[in-house]
Amino acid sequence: MVIKCDYCGSNISDQDEKCPFCGAPNDHMIRSANGIPKTVDELVQWYQKQNLPSYETTRFFIGQDYKGPKAFGIYKVGDTVTVYKNKSDGSRAVRYEGPDEAYAVNELYQRLQQEIANQVKTGHIHEDNNPTPSPRPKPVSGFQPSNNRKPTGKLPTFLILLVIIICFIIVVSLLSGSSGSSSGYHDNSYYNSYDSNDSNWFDSDDDDSWFDSDYDDSWDSNDWDSDWSDSYDSGGWDSGGSDWDSDW
Repeated sequence: MVIKCDYCGSNISDQDEKCPFCGAPNDHMIRSANGIPKTVDELVQWYQKQNLPSYETTRFFIGQDYKGPKAFGIYKVGDTVTVYKNKSDGSRAVRYEGPDEAYAVNELYQRLQQEIANQVKTGHIHEDNNPTPSPRPKPVSGFQPSNNRKPTGKLPTFLILLVIIICFIIVVSLLSGSSGSSSGYHDNSYYNSYDSNDSNWFDSDDDDSWFDSDYDDSWDSNDWDSDWSDSYDSGGWDSGGSDWDSDW
């Protein structure tokens, strides 16, 4: 959009930082800050979402006209937004002061992002941005999840007794001519034994561990903890490494 320069009256663009005719600053310049907080309130919400420590720890005071030394900040009074840095001696350097809130917020946002990167690089804080893991699949009926099996190298005593009892029942059934049948087969994965009298199956997998396939195969997905934080572990934040004597 074409506007007039406040100093020489020439027609200039609202995108010009300075008047191309007289060199005066364009106080009406329209700046964009896409993809980042555009207001002071939005910047406060973003800060909280990142799980960053208090303003006193990071030395970034959002929405506050902080007077103490060694501080970055932004605050708004009426239509005027001020971005500042208080140096180590208590003097203030004003980064921006004007009506363009999106631009002002972007200035402090970029400086805060730079400080976060420095804190991560020096190991004072750690990114905690692991993706939420996919839920575990429900186990197939008759098989235990593999991470629950712990090979022991030998069969537990009660399982040995169970196998002996099954063998005894099979032998008695054959000798008595009972109509009950039993069958078994072996492949590369497991051996199945079946007793027609109690309709129970007993399975053995590769690691020679035995278990009753009538176990509870229900899976409560609510027990799966997928509450991963998409923020920072910032307990060790150290603002002492910042250059507090420069203007920004």
